[in-house]
Formats: sequence, structure tokens, C-alpha cells
Amino acid sequence: MFDYKEVELTGLKIDMNFRATLPLETVARELDYSVEELKKELLNYRYPQHITELDIYDLLALSTTAILLKDNGIDTAFKLLNLADNISDCLTPPQKATYTIIRVNCQMEVNRLIIHKCKETETVQKWFNTNYSNCISNSKLVKFDKNNILLKPLKLKRPDALVNIEGVIYPVECKIRFLNHHLKQLRGYMKLMNVDKGYAVASEFSDNLERSEDIICITSA
Repeated sequence: MFDYKEVELTGLKIDMNFRATLPLETVARELDYSVEELKKELLNYRYPQHITELDIYDLLALSTTAILLKDNGIDTAFKLLNLADNISDCLTPPQKATYTIIRVNCQMEVNRLIIHKCKETETVQKWFNTNYSNCISNSKLVKFDKNNILLKPLKLKRPDALVNIEGVIYPVECKIRFLNHHLKQLRGYMKLMNVDKGYAVASEFSDNLERSEDIICITSA
């Protein structure tokens, strides 16, 4: 955890309106990202490419976004909340009161999303782990092993499941309701693993889901 008083470490500044901000370099470092990864993974959807800093309320907003977009989103979400807390003392008393209310609401949303993710694990993913052989012919469930040379490209990114079909390992994503942005996540795994297909498992698929031959959809019970 950094000391917000050390300007050379954090680059913290307060502008004329007492708007507490941090440069992207500091935020990226605290999240164990590069600036490029931070922009690509978290900022790409809502922020302009030329952005150079984030304020305390950006950090709160991104804490909920991170869980939806990132594979390690829970860890990233709490790091963002802690980062915001560390600079909240720089706010004026009225701003601090507002911050406290928003902070509580963000924490509640983060907790809600965590429960939702746990539900995915306990329902859809558990169902797939039990029934995968009936859904995918000649498949074997693969346990993630960082020493497996075929899984090296994944690094810290992990699909919900992996299946081996005749020597080739494919990614599997499990969701309560599968949406288009989940396809992007699954295709990201496919690209890293250099495979031509992936498996989408869900209790329900969006009516607007962009169907294609490279994504095999499986409906869970």
C-alpha cells in the first residue's frame, strides 16, 4: 500500500476544486498492470485513449466494472476500493461525506457481483464439470496447471474450464446468462491458446447473442 503523501511515488495532486486524482502510472502500478494493460482491460469501454489520470470517483466506478470485465476482477476490485480509500482524506468535508455514501454503494455492488459469480460456480460450472462428457464427445476435463506448456499463454488468465479433445485443449466459459461481451472474453482465451473454437455454457443465452461456428453453445440444466 502506498503513502499518498509521497508525491514522487504517487503523483497525487489536488486541483482548484479539490478533485483528488492519480496518474495512470500510479493506478497501473498498484493494480500490477502496465499503463497499456490498464487502458485495454479497464478503461477501453468508457474512457478516451488520451486520458492521463483518474479521480477518486473513477476508482470507485471501476471497482464494479473490473469484476465484470476481468478474470481476476474480484482482486482488482478491492485494490481499486483501497486505492480510493487511501486518497479520500484529501477531500473536503462535504466531498468526504458524499464519497462515503458512494463508497458504501460500490461495496454493496461489488459484494452482489461476487455472490453472482459464486452462483455461476456453484450452478453452471458445477453442472458442466459433472456433465461435460455427455455434452462434448471424446473430451476430458483438464485441470489448470501453469507448468503445462499448452497453457503457458494463459498466464494469469483462466477460463472457467478446459477440455482436451484429441490432444487439443479448448477453453470453456460458464455464465448464468451468456451475453455478447462474454463472447469477447471467450475469444480472447481462444486467441491466447491458438485454437479455432471455444465452448459457451449457460442456463440462458441472450436473444441478441452473435452466433458463429467457432463458439459451441451448451445449455445447462
